[in-house]
Amino acid sequence: MDLAVVPASHRTPFRNHTYSTLAREGYKSNSAVYACIKELAKRAKEPPIYAYNSDNKRVIDHPMEKLLRRPNPWMNDRRLMVICTIYAAISGNAYLYKQRNNSREVVALYPYNDAQIQPVPTPDFWISHYRYDIGDGHPLIIPVEDIIHLTWDNVDPEAPWKGFGPLLALAREVDTDTELTKMVYAFLRNDATPRTLLHFKPVPADAPKGTEVAAPSKKPQKGKAKKDKENFQQKFGGDNRGGIMVVRGGDVSLHRISVGLKEIEAGMHYEHSETRVPTAFGMDPMLIGFAAGIKSSTYSNKEEARLGFVEDTLVPHWQNWGDILTMALEPDFNHHEPVQLAFDLKQVTALQWKMMKFEAHASKMYNEGVLMLNETRARMGEPRVDGGDRFAPRKTTSISLDEQDQEVEEDEPSKPAKDSKGNKDKSRKQDQEDSDDED
Repeated sequence: MDLAVVPASHRTPFRNHTYSTLAREGYKSNSAVYACIKELAKRAKEPPIYAYNSDNKRVIDHPMEKLLRRPNPWMNDRRLMVICTIYAAISGNAYLYKQRNNSREVVALYPYNDAQIQPVPTPDFWISHYRYDIGDGHPLIIPVEDIIHLTWDNVDPEAPWKGFGPLLALAREVDTDTELTKMVYAFLRNDATPRTLLHFKPVPADAPKGTEVAAPSKKPQKGKAKKDKENFQQKFGGDNRGGIMVVRGGDVSLHRISVGLKEIEAGMHYEHSETRVPTAFGMDPMLIGFAAGIKSSTYSNKEEARLGFVEDTLVPHWQNWGDILTMALEPDFNHHEPVQLAFDLKQVTALQWKMMKFEAHASKMYNEGVLMLNETRARMGEPRVDGGDRFAPRKTTSISLDEQDQEVEEDEPSKPAKDSKGNKDKSRKQDQEDSDDED
């Protein structure tokens, strides 16, 4: 019995959040989400992508590398990386459409998001085709071979052929944070006046003569409550975006009937959001610069936090996308030398000082006869060389000039000292006596 590649229950997963909603209410409206995606995109575009052969040597100007360097007339490789990273961070997916010429050769790549292109699975295929729909009533069917599907590292458990972006996991919390921000904004625009109750009380029987409020036996004047409400709002109600006041008859008293900022502890909620949002994006809150993130960070400085972010989040991200691009473009360039597309991590600023220390350690192990030349080059990310399967040649130990002079003096036979005038005269007199004895 053959099993369906994609079960029916997974072919049309229910979605609470569309891409447009996530982009509008998350990326465009929430400062914490925007700061995280901005940091992610800024770092993701840093290394260029090159083509390497099986010996890990770069193939200069390979057609695949040239295509990615200038994917279309309107952008370069870095701009393309920024757009695709933002798309994937929002919904977990980014799509590159392969534009072909009349000979079916790929001549350009254009980025799209989940609001424009969707993969369509079938019982027999993981992805049967892609559906391009911009809401004009004329959707298009795109073959699988014409799309490069860049996914986030995490998989959507309801649609495993798609990626699962960080913002999807944060959607409910971001909505809460956004609504709280709207509430604070409306509260301040209302002159910081919460919802209020105006209560008109009956006048006591022993009230002083001349009191201008109606006696208990009398009913409030028609329209007076409405007029009092309008007067109060005009003086204290800001632009009337805050609470709606309730007015009752009788002598007036003022009561607050809604919670204020102190009761809802808005500050604590913002601190909570400022730490959880960056964590979902795989970065330390210190990188965003929020006060709550700096207090809760486990790193001692921003450089260490950025290094951890690059190593733990971006390096796997680059490796994943390098593999996807290679597999998607390889069939279109199979008449050229086979290559692997990979991002050049040596051009990542956060990794450079660590790589220098690593290369220095590898060189030391080579000089000490622990590693062969090609093993050392492999650890440095360099290609193999002919005749490199050998250890370092033996060298005489280098010592300082002072140490050399000391060794020479120890090896030479002892000679009479000639550094003082008295010793010179004594030696000359001894030579004369020896000569007289011989005569």
